[in-house]
Amino acid sequence: MKKFLPTICAAAGFLAAAMGTAQAQSFSANLGVTNNYVWRGITQSDDEFAVQGGADVAFENGLSAGVWASNVDWGVGDVEVDLYGNYAFPLTDMVTGNVGVIGYFYPDQPSWSDANFVEFNAGVDLALDPVTLTGDIYFSPDVAGDTTWYFNGGASLPVGEMFSLFGNVGYYEWETGTDTVDYTVGAAASIEMFTLSVAYTGTDLSGDDGNFVALLKVTLP
Repeated sequence: MKKFLPTICAAAGFLAAAMGTAQAQSFSANLGVTNNYVWRGITQSDDEFAVQGGADVAFENGLSAGVWASNVDWGVGDVEVDLYGNYAFPLTDMVTGNVGVIGYFYPDQPSWSDANFVEFNAGVDLALDPVTLTGDIYFSPDVAGDTTWYFNGGASLPVGEMFSLFGNVGYYEWETGTDTVDYTVGAAASIEMFTLSVAYTGTDLSGDDGNFVALLKVTLP
């Protein structure tokens, strides 16, 4: 992880400089509870409940940044903290591009562990009213000593003013590890500051029967 610190610092410096000249457009904070913290089809909380929360700030120039945390249980300590920055820009009236960086950190990981890693990402959103399609690519030069790519495609559809349907398929490619396909299908309902989502998610790994995941989240303001 140490060899990537210059890259992380450079990215953070660029975001800080850009944000320093921009006027904040919005700020929000969120807190949620889920029966199972699942990431790319695989449980991060040993199929147990997780409490999660974060904060985000967005700027008029398209930059945004945030922090998010959750309890975890897969041998790297009890807490995951994510730091991220993103730049979104219009390509056409219907297409929006974005580039960003995400750092995944485990502050109480054991001394022998090197679970921290960074991903760089790029993607596009296609608004086909009422359906929105998304495509994203993630790259990490070092996940436990391995190079990884993750490709994800998704779709969302609002149903009335309160409800929405969503789904996505991802492909996680490891240079030396086992490649996996993950999938998610679900629905969400929003009432003022509250959002309840229910989804079925899983992978193509042998013995994976999938997981039903429910998340209740409150967002302020």
